[in-house]
Parts: sequence; structure tokens; C-alpha cells
Amino acid sequence: MVMAAKKRKASEKSTEEVVTKQSGSTAVANGTRQGETSFPRGGASVLTPLEHKEISIKAAKDLFSGNNNGIEEPAKKRLKADKSKKTTLKKKSKKKEPEVKVEKSTTQVIHDLSFKQLTPETVLLGCISQINELELVVSLPYQLHGVVPITEISDPLTAAVERVANQQEDEDEDEEDESRELPDLNKLFRVGQYVPCRISSVKSRAETKKKNSIELTLRPESVNRNVPKVDVAPGVALSAYVQSAEDHGYVLSFGIKDLTGFCKNADAKKYIKEYNNGNPLVPGQIVQCVALEEANKKRTVKVTLDYDKVAQGVVQEPSANVEAVVPGLLVKGTVQAVEENGLSIKFMGLYDATIDAVHLPQSSDNYKIGENIQFRILFCIFDSEPKRIAGTLLSHLIHLNAPKDFTENLRTYGTMLDKVTVTRVAGKKGVFVSIDDLEDVRGFVHISNLTDGRIDKLTKDDENFSVGSEHRARVLNYSALDALVLLTTKESTLEDAFMRISDVPVGEEVDGTVVNVVDAGIIVRLSSTIQALVPTMHMADVKLTHPEIKFKKDSKVRARVLSVDPGKRRVYLTLKRSLLETNLPLIKDWESLEEGVVSHGTIISIRDRGATVRFYNNISGFVPASHMTETKVANLSSVFRLGQTVKATVMKLDKADNLMLLSLIKAAQAKREEKKAKKQAKDAKYAVGQIVSATIKEIKPTQLNIELENGREGRVHINEAFTSLKQIKNRRKPLSGNFKKGESIQVKIVGSRESKTRKFLPISATGEVKSIAECSLNTESDKVVLEQKDFKVGDQVLGFVKSVEKRRIEVTLGMNIMGQVRNQLVSKDLDYCRNHKFIVGEAVPVEVLSKDEEHHVIELIAQDKSIPRIHSIDSVEEGMVGIGLVTKIMRAYGLVVQLSSGVNGRVHRIDLLDSYTENPTESFKEGMLVRYAVAGVDKDKKRIELSLRQCHINPEAVEENSTDKEINSVEDLETGQVLSGYVDNVANSGVFISLGRKVNARVKIAHISDEFIKEWQKVFKVGQLVRCKILHVDVENKQVEATLKKSLIEGIPVPKKKKKAQVEDSDEEMEDASSDDNDEEGEEEEDEEEEKVEEDSDEEVLDVMDIDEDMLESAQQKDEDSSDEDASSDEEDDTDALKINGGFDWTGQVPDDTNQDDDASSDESSSDEEDDKHKKNKGKKQQVEDKTAELSTNAPQSAADYERLLVGSPDSSYMWINYMAHQLQLSEIEKAREIGERALTTINFREEQEKLNVWVAMLNLENSYGNDETLDAIFKRACVYCEAEKVYLQLANIYERSNKVEKAEALWQDMTKQFSQNPKVWTQFGLFYLKQENVEGARQLLQRSLKVLPKFAHIETISKFAQMEFKHGEPERGRTIFEGLLSNHPKRIDLWSVFLDMEIKAGDQDMIRRLFERVTAMKISSKKMKFFFKKWLQYENEHGTEDDADRVKEKALEYVNNA
Repeated sequence: MVMAAKKRKASEKSTEEVVTKQSGSTAVANGTRQGETSFPRGGASVLTPLEHKEISIKAAKDLFSGNNNGIEEPAKKRLKADKSKKTTLKKKSKKKEPEVKVEKSTTQVIHDLSFKQLTPETVLLGCISQINELELVVSLPYQLHGVVPITEISDPLTAAVERVANQQEDEDEDEEDESRELPDLNKLFRVGQYVPCRISSVKSRAETKKKNSIELTLRPESVNRNVPKVDVAPGVALSAYVQSAEDHGYVLSFGIKDLTGFCKNADAKKYIKEYNNGNPLVPGQIVQCVALEEANKKRTVKVTLDYDKVAQGVVQEPSANVEAVVPGLLVKGTVQAVEENGLSIKFMGLYDATIDAVHLPQSSDNYKIGENIQFRILFCIFDSEPKRIAGTLLSHLIHLNAPKDFTENLRTYGTMLDKVTVTRVAGKKGVFVSIDDLEDVRGFVHISNLTDGRIDKLTKDDENFSVGSEHRARVLNYSALDALVLLTTKESTLEDAFMRISDVPVGEEVDGTVVNVVDAGIIVRLSSTIQALVPTMHMADVKLTHPEIKFKKDSKVRARVLSVDPGKRRVYLTLKRSLLETNLPLIKDWESLEEGVVSHGTIISIRDRGATVRFYNNISGFVPASHMTETKVANLSSVFRLGQTVKATVMKLDKADNLMLLSLIKAAQAKREEKKAKKQAKDAKYAVGQIVSATIKEIKPTQLNIELENGREGRVHINEAFTSLKQIKNRRKPLSGNFKKGESIQVKIVGSRESKTRKFLPISATGEVKSIAECSLNTESDKVVLEQKDFKVGDQVLGFVKSVEKRRIEVTLGMNIMGQVRNQLVSKDLDYCRNHKFIVGEAVPVEVLSKDEEHHVIELIAQDKSIPRIHSIDSVEEGMVGIGLVTKIMRAYGLVVQLSSGVNGRVHRIDLLDSYTENPTESFKEGMLVRYAVAGVDKDKKRIELSLRQCHINPEAVEENSTDKEINSVEDLETGQVLSGYVDNVANSGVFISLGRKVNARVKIAHISDEFIKEWQKVFKVGQLVRCKILHVDVENKQVEATLKKSLIEGIPVPKKKKKAQVEDSDEEMEDASSDDNDEEGEEEEDEEEEKVEEDSDEEVLDVMDIDEDMLESAQQKDEDSSDEDASSDEEDDTDALKINGGFDWTGQVPDDTNQDDDASSDESSSDEEDDKHKKNKGKKQQVEDKTAELSTNAPQSAADYERLLVGSPDSSYMWINYMAHQLQLSEIEKAREIGERALTTINFREEQEKLNVWVAMLNLENSYGNDETLDAIFKRACVYCEAEKVYLQLANIYERSNKVEKAEALWQDMTKQFSQNPKVWTQFGLFYLKQENVEGARQLLQRSLKVLPKFAHIETISKFAQMEFKHGEPERGRTIFEGLLSNHPKRIDLWSVFLDMEIKAGDQDMIRRLFERVTAMKISSKKMKFFFKKWLQYENEHGTEDDADRVKEKALEYVNNA
């Protein structure tokens, strides 16, 4: 309530300001009121809303009294604060001349209403013109139409629709239940009913793909949105809906807060009888009512539905604000200005409105300035500047009479009127006319529809369209709201043959224009008002796969009318040449049809018993299967097809039931005889290979259309007209420059082409009667027509432009051979490539660059040796300079440039310009041609690095010191250098700056700024240009450290800061990091950290996801192969499968005897760390191992030996597997399988591990010697008898060892679903990806695992992935992941230990020492600190110097003393 009161006061305050500006009397009232009070608290007005209302009413009365046109002298009494303002106003008012000029200067521009001016906030007065089941069609002012959905009428109707929708979903609901029926809009509304409405959405033709769409709402809460409660007074007509029916009347809802209406039964009786067919009103029904009393503070106001009172209700008091004015109100106003195109009105004494000439019953000259009039509000637009309010003076709208339906006499669109008389000329709008023999009918001809030419403005003295002149006209439209018949007097429209659907004759040939090609067929325009459809089966006699190529937009076509449906306003055409050129009678109606008639028809359905053939006007008949072919055919669909044109004979006819029986046999016999006669009459002179004379009939860009001496049509393709570039006089237009129309030439017939399919026929086919002869001007050569296989890479040929596409040029190389030249390959000159406009037919000498036999594509290049010939990455060499096409712009990286088809290169952002700028990609656009230089080629990774720097492309043109130094490797850097670079990534550990294509520098957090920045990550963005100074360069490990501190870069000393805060911070850190020295408290501290894992898990995920993979890719350094890579049990828990002595390899790989000894020795080796782990895990369950590799060299030599050994060791999987291997050496695969099955049944069921070993051996066997079915069967059985997870892991390793990568990956994907809660599955899968060099896949897998795994397993999983990054991926990324973990869990000693081990293996001494210093500076127990000092000392003894070892001892001693 408080908010509502504030809004009401704000509205009243704005009203007071308007009144103050436009009414002197209001100013006096306000001034007097202000003079009586002191300054109120808060600056608010002391006037109540009622006092505001009284002031507004008094101002309006003064205005309407005609006293000095509503302008009074300023009052004498004012506040002292307003004296200066008053004096200024008086002086200005004295200087003003006649009041008429003042009024004209404030008048609004008079406009009509168009679709483009509509906004979603426009409110209008509409007239219902059509009622459908689910919507209302509303006629709007100025011949506009809108649609009101059933859900946009009122809340009760919307609720009823929702109930019906919900009930229909319930299958058990009774179908006869009345509640399931939708509200009948025909009972709630009537055609001709006036309704105020608001536009809810406006969609243009471009959005809907059909036509302009206006969606309206009738909801009172939307229409009356801005009407305040105080505006509801006698005479105010408002829209409302029936909320409920009571005993004594109806409760109405205006959509106004805290206000409802009540209409007594007596006040609604007349409306119900005359306009509601005597039926009582129902909830949700929209009605127009007028208030009988003021609302004031009432919650319910009395209203009446009496239509006469509603139409006569005049608003007596001004509205609280201009936006409270709604369409349909009848108001009083004063004419402020009289214009040629309408009136400018001041109403309510406050607001401006306009009345367009279309809504004046007579010419505007009949109105005078100062004249008082009553008019009705037509529409309001409040979200434009200036705000627009338009009214109407038309009689039927003033009295709200239903507009008379004149369409009975003007039944349809396009009706011809022989005589219309001009009654009024409306300047720039058009003329009003009266229609002969129709009284009280207003007609209007818009100025654009007067003549075919352009008319800017009409005058009363115009000779052609003066008042009283008579004309012929045609009906275009009828506006129900405006009661206006729209006409045209254009001669072109008057002479149009088809204005109505019924005018189109069935069976006749018509000319049309292609509008569009859609899925249903081709849309053809027959006239300005009629469009027809050509169904897909009637587009041609053959099926067209790309009809849009043949039937282009705006092309002219000749068609025959198939059928006309006036009810649905549809016309169907056919473009089949067989139907257009037929000489047979057309079957169009049943009355004239007789038996024995032969006509062409189209097959529309094929069944086993026969087919249905359709003729014109949807007349169809049935052809039995026995009358379709002379010989019996098992499947008619193999002989006939849907849409095929056939010649049918009517055998039997039943006109009563519209049935007929057809036959195709008789027609086929006649057709064969006709073909035979034509074939015998063929002139042998015009066979293939003959040289004949011809006359040029037409010269097209790519062919000459000729006529042979016998009248047969032919053509000479442009490639058959020239053999060399020297023969061409005009390269842009070769045929036009060398030949003239009507010229006689000698041609050689080389083939023929069907005019229907335009498919080139082989030379052996000697042409059809209606075929076009393919000819050549090269009469001396015996060459045949070239095919694609005749062209080879490097061939230089003469081509001609066929079409110009966006990024390439299509070139014809022969009669049916096409090639394409990329825009960047047409010349070595960049300006020529960018600016030269090729035209169709232009001669282009080209060279074959590459061929794609599968897709039949030939890539071409200009015959310029200086253009690099790039057809694959193997042909790219460093230093090449050429022209490329920008295909993609990545602000964070740079550009992707296409060199040729399928070959792309990348341009790093530092290589875009010679001098670094803030946004180097800004000057580039997709599709732009640029000159590049190849800076590097990595053929293994299939990467091409390019540079757009002028120093690479044209070094001679670049001045010294005009470019930023180019950094190609770490060796180019020196400590102390100050360089520019781009931010490549913002990570938790610092900022990475790109200094070169493969050179990145890291800026630690401490070196980001001279000042402390709390949220430093928000300061830097990827791609940001910065200046940095090199602090350290490690050439061996390719690592660079830099700083962004201005004090170090520019040499500016840093101002000293108070150390108090630093001391406090350090004390706080010591307190936070402190812990007891004894081991028990240290262990408790670890337990607390483990309990916090769940709370910190979300932060871990964010830390990992914050890693910029693009940064890591550009900043990665190659990890050197480590000799102890196989020693870590963290990497892979499962050992390799055993290898049996002999020829069989259980890993599934191809046997390689040369590496067996090395593998065996490497398998036997183990590290001290592994021994320690085995001791710790001694009590744990033994891991699954594939133990089939370490047999004694004294193995049994025969099957009998193995049988004897198995008697003594029946449970030894070792012996069984050796026995299987022995059989495989003898190529006894089936026996090996049998031995495996024996082993599974013989080994004791308690020996699970032994059985698992046999299952693994059988999996290896089937993988190497079986197929997918046998392997899958063994796998499923093993999963049943063994632990499924172990079997899955073993099979995955088997696939990986046998290089079946795709199967392995699919199995890993399945395992992540089957065993999603096991971290080992995810880490092993990640290791698989890294071994396959799929780094991106491994990183995405980490993100997936963190979403699935329980939170307590997150730390271990992230740590495993970090370790794998160190060993198989990018060490820098591994560091980043470990830093993220340790930032959240700084006291996890195990993480620090693993991190140190990884860094030690990586070999970066500076990094290792800094890490040791960090961990020994922590507050941890003495036992754990002893472990780290011991580890540090051991490292320094092995890799450092004596001084380094002594320094560690000193730090350890210092720690002991401090402890």
C-alpha cells in the first residue's frame, strides 16, 4: 500500500507540473498553496491527491471556457522564490505575437499509422472482423489487422483453456464431459464489436517468413494498465471482463488495483437482449462499460452496460496523466491547427492529439481554429517521442455503431468497378471516392495506387484526379474499423488477368515468375495477387535433386494449371514438358468425358493391384496391373515411379460415382509406333563426328546457342570454342569479342544432350529427336570430350569462369568438367586478389593443383610460378610467402588462415603486426585476404605456424627499430631485457606472458605489482598487452621468469611502506600455521585436514577448472624421457602380461625377439620406493597380475611333460598357461582353448587369483587368434566368475598393448559408467589418454571424474592426474595442479612429498630448491620436518655441491635451535 501511494503521488506530481506549464490558473493555485506552507519535510508536496484533481479540473474548465484560448495572465501572488521566474515569464508572454502562431508552434505533426510505427506498448481501438475457434481477428485503424489468442482475452478464459488441456491429458476422463469443451468464442463475441486492445508482439515478414504479424491482448489489466483509480468517474468508458455473476448483477474486473465494478441486472438487461442473444453473461466475457459514479476511495464502483450510454459517455474530468488515456474514450477538444492532412487538437485542456484526414467525415478546410469538437480516442503510442494520441470523427466510431458490411456487393478481392467518382482530395495521402450504385460507401485510393508512375502530392486542381472526376477501379481490401473500401486505379492492375482465384482457368497454359523453391515444390507468381504451387512431382518429367539451381528466383516459367481450389485459395500448376507440349485432349471434368479418350496423366500411387492416375481438376482413375504392361511384372514399382507421366486410355466410365477404368497398353502401342517413325526419319547427315554448318542464334557468357541446317538446336561450349589464350580478343568476354549473333560457323558434332535432364550423353548415343547437339569449333582434332581422369596435377589448362562464389571461383575446364580456384590463389598480387571482380565467362589460365577423386573436385591455381604450390602439409616449407584467407579469428590466440583446400595455418597474436598493439586482431575480419610467411612447420603434429609481420614477408621494406623484437626461442632472451608481450593465462600460481610463438614467461604473484593487490587475477585478462622484465632464463629447461613491477622495469624506486601491517600479517600466518611438536598432535592435525576435504572439494574443482589449457599448450616444455618411468607404481598398478618362452606373446603384440631380454630385465628392476610400498601394503589384498612372463628356461618340451607336471600342480596357473603357449607354438589353437577350459574346471575354486590368471590368458588368446564374438563371450564369462572390475582392467590393457586403441577407449568409457566410484578407473583411463598423446581428452576426463567421484577421493585423483602430467603430459600443468591442491590443503604432507618427487624427476634445480625451502618453512611436526630435511640433504648430496649440502645442514640446525 505504501508503494502504491508513492506511485500515485508521483503520478499526481507529474500531472501538477503539466498543468503548471500549460495553465496559468493552475500556476496560481499552486503558487497560493505553496505560499501558505513552509518547506515540508523531505521536499514532498503538501497537496493531497484530491486537491491535485480539483486543480486539474479547474484548469480544464478555464481552458474550455474559451477565455483567451485558455491563456491567462500570471497571478500576482507568488512565493518569493518564484518572483524572478514570474517576471521572466511575463516578459516572454508580452513579447509573443498573436496567439494563433503560438498554437501552431505547439501543434503535433499529423501522421497516419503504419506497421513500422507499432510497438508492444501501443493501445488501439479495434473491431472484431472474424471469430475463429482459438482466436479473434481484429480490424485495426488504417487497414491493419491483428490476432487475439484465446489465452489473451481474460484470466477466466485462460484458466478454462488450461483445464481443458489438463483434462485431455487424462485418458480416463469422460469424453462427453462438458468441462472438456473449449469456450465458444462465437457466444462471447460478435463480429463488429468494438474492443480496446494492446499490442503484445509485432513480428515483421523477415521474422515470420510469411507476413507481418500483430498479436494483441484484450486483458483489461493490460489495456487499463496505466489508468489510476481516481480517473474512474461518470462518463469514462472502460474495458472489463465479467468476474462473477451474482443474484442482483455482475461483478466486473477493470484490471485496476483495488477497484472492481458492479453492474445491476437492470443495467445489463438491454445489452444482453440486443448484443448477447438474450444469454446471460459468463465469467471471462469482455464488455465495454461506463462508470455511473466516481471511484474516489471506493473499492467497487457502479457501472452500466447500456450500449447507448457507453457510446454517449463523455469524459468530464482530465486524466491524472497522459498515459491514463485509453482508446475508446469520447472526449472534448479544441482545434489548435488545421492542416491539409488533418487536425491538431487540444483535449482535456492538457493533452495534444491529432485526427488524420482519413478519419474526418469531411475536408479539413471545414474546421476552424478554436472550434470545440467531440471525438473518440483511436490509438495511443506512449513509448515514442513525442507521445502520440490519435482520434477519429467518423460517425460510426463516434456512436460505436457496427460498421456496415459492404462486402456483399464487393464480394471478393479484385472486383472490377466501372465507375468511381472523386469526392475529396487528401494531399499526400490520396483521394476519397464514391462508388456508383452504392450509397454511403466510402472508397479510398492511396496515392501509390493511383497510377503506375510516381506521384508525390495531389492538389485540388489536379487534372486527372480532381473532385468530380470519374475512373475505373478495382477492389483491393476492406477495413471494417475504418469502414473504408481500398481501391486501385493502376492500369497494370486493372488489366491484370488474374485477380481472383476463380479467374484462373484449369488446363490452360499460363506465364509466371518463380518466387521461391520450398520443400513442397515451387511457388510461382501468376499476378500481383495470386501465387500458385508446383508440387515436387510436377517440377519436371524427371526427379530433380537440386531444383533451386534450375528454377532461380524471379525467373520466368510457362506452366499449365492442374487444379484450382477457390475455398482454400490454392492453385496448382505443372511444369512437366510432357504435359505442356501434349496434343491430346485434356480431362478436366466428368461431364465432357467419354470412353475411348486418350490423354496424358500422372501416376500418384502404385499398388500391387495397379496404379492411380490423376488428370486435371483432381480427376483420377484406376489402371489395373494387367493393363499397365504387356508382360507380367512382379513389382510394378520397379517399372513405374510416382510422378511419371503416362498416356492413358479411358476403358470404362461411371459418371454417377465419378469412377473410371484406364489402360496404358493401348497408349503404349501408339507411342512405340510414333517413336519408330521418328527414328526412321532421322537425318544421318547429323550424326556424331560430322562437320556441318550452323548459325549463331544467341551468345551467352559460357556458350553459343546455334541452329543446325536441319533446324535442330545445338550449342558450343566455351571450352570447345577456344584452344589457347591467343585466340581470345577480349579475356573478360571471350565469346562476345570473337563472335556475332547471326554469324555462320562450321562445327563438329561431338555428342548430344537431353533437353529434359541436361545430362551429357556418351558419344555412342546418337541423340534423341528432342535432344540438343553438343558441338565443337575444333573441327581438325579427333579428340574426345575430356573427363576428370584426363587431368593430372601440374597440367596447365585454359579455364573460364562459371560462377563467382564468396571465397572461390568456379571454373569450367571442359564441357562437363568443373574446377575451383580459391580467392587467395588467383594471383601473386594481393591487391588483385582483393579487388578484381571476375565475371561469368572470363578466361582464366590455370594449373591443376590437386584432385579429389572421391568428391570429384579439382583444385586449381593461377599459372604463376611465384605462387606456392600447396596441396598438403608435406608441401609446406618454412620461409614460404603467399596469400591466405582468414577463416577464424580468436582474440585470445590469433588467426586461422587457409593456405589452400584442407591446409590451414595459425598466426599467433605476436605475429600479426610488427609492433604490438592492445588488440591486434581488431584490424582483421573473416574472409579477408592477407599475405603470410611460413614461420614453422610441425609435420608430426600437422601444425603450420604463420607470420604476418612485414619483417618476414618483405624485410627490405621494414625500417630498423620500427618493430618489436621477435622472440623465437629461449636462447633469444637475456636477463634484464624489457619486452612487450600478451597475457597468455592467469593461473593460481601467477601470470603467464607470451613473448613468442613458443616462448612463455611466468610472472609469480610476488612480481605482479609493486603494491599489494588482493584480487590480482581480475586485473589481468587473456590477450592483454603488458611490459615485463626478464628476471631469469633457464635455457636447459626452457623456463623464463619475469616481473611486471614498474619499479624493476622502469627503475623507479618503490615508496617505503609501514612494516607494522607486515609484521601483523606474518604473526597471523605463524599462528595459523603453528602446530605442536609432538607426533600425536601432528597426526591429529592431518586428521582434521582430511575431515575438511569435503568442505574444500568444491574449491578444488574450481582451481583445476581455472587452468587455461591454451596457455599450457603454448607454454609447454617437452618432457625428456626418464629412465625410471616404469618404476612408479602410482602410474599403473597392473603389470604387463607375462611373455612365454617361444613364439607366442600374451600381450597381443607382434613378437619381437630383439627386445625380449631388455623387457625381462626391466621387469625385474624395482625402486626402493616400491619396496617400501610393498612392505606397507603387505597386509592388503594382492593386486591382479598377468603372471605369464617369467618361466624357467628349462620348460617342458612336449604335451606329455606338461601333463605329468600338472598332476603334481593342478592349481598352478603358471603351468596351465605354459601348456597353452606350447600348443600355440604348434598352431593348435583349438587345443589351447581346450586346455584353458580344463584349467578353469580343474583349479580349486578357492584359488581365485590362479583362475583369474587363466581367464586373462584366454582373453589374450582370443584377442590374438579369435574374433570379436569369441573374445566377447570369454569376457562375459570371466566377468561372471571373477571380479568384474579386474577383468575390465585386464582387457583394457590387452587392447592397449595390441594397439587396438579405439576398442580400448570404448571399453574405458564403459568402465567409467560401470565403476564410476573407483578413482583407479579414472586415473588409468587418463593414463591411457596421455600415452595416446590425447592431452585434451585426459584433462576433460579429470573434470568428469570430479563430478562423479565421492569428495574424499578428489585429492587423490587430482594428485594422480598431476603426476601423470609430469610424466606423460606437460610438467608446467602438473605444477599448476599441485599448486592448486596445496593452496587449499597446505598441511597435506603426502602431497608435498609427491610434488617434490615429481620435481626431482623433472630436474629443475631452482624449482626443487624453492619447493624444499617452502616446505621446510612450514609449521609441522618435528618428525615430518626431519623427513623433508633428510630428503633435501640426500638430493643435494647427489645433485648439488658441498656448499649446497652445508646450507641444508645449517637450515636444519637452525630449525632444531628454534624448536
